[in-house]
Amino acid sequence: MTPDFSELKSLYPDFEHLPSGQQRILASALDLFASKGFASTSTGSIAKCAGVAEGLIFKHFRSKKELLLRLARPLVLEIFFPMAIQSLQKLLERQYTHLPDLLETLIKERLAFARSHHRLLRLLTQEACLHPELTEAVQERFDQLMRPMLEKQFAYFCRTGAIRPMRFETFLRLVITSTMGLVISRELLFPDANWNDESEIRETVKFLAQGLAPETVPDATA
Repeated sequence: MTPDFSELKSLYPDFEHLPSGQQRILASALDLFASKGFASTSTGSIAKCAGVAEGLIFKHFRSKKELLLRLARPLVLEIFFPMAIQSLQKLLERQYTHLPDLLETLIKERLAFARSHHRLLRLLTQEACLHPELTEAVQERFDQLMRPMLEKQFAYFCRTGAIRPMRFETFLRLVITSTMGLVISRELLFPDANWNDESEIRETVKFLAQGLAPETVPDATA
């Protein structure tokens, strides 16, 4: 099997300057880690896929774990996360006056981003819990770059009554859980299901908007 270099070439500016063997190892590791998982992928299978001797892996990387971190951590911290931030920043520059509009925009953007980076999403989804090194710095950058913008939107919708009183962290957890639940189900778990994307997005937005809204008080005269 010939390794697919296209995704790495588009993400690593200096990828083409790496030795050809290292290129093949990185591309093969991304493919196998994403499809089989880190634990189920041996360095021997990576070498076979890359068409190199297994010893060459340990020439460039001290261990399989280092290969994973060298592959995934720079993508997350330097490329994957900044790309996600940049696209979201553009969307959040405007002040949304209707909560469903904001939610729909966020969900559509995340779906589109996931489709453009399918293998990386699979790799990170599988390995982030097992290797916290991949996500620790992401949390710090999120707090620095994304949190202020989202808190501003959150405060506005609390003032206008679209969201009932709650902690920002609770709001964020509810939105992320529903959004990523749709993204992961659509792109990773059941990609071949009979999806109606517009309907799924609409129902997710409705679920969130109604769930975040103030509780209605029953009419005592009814």
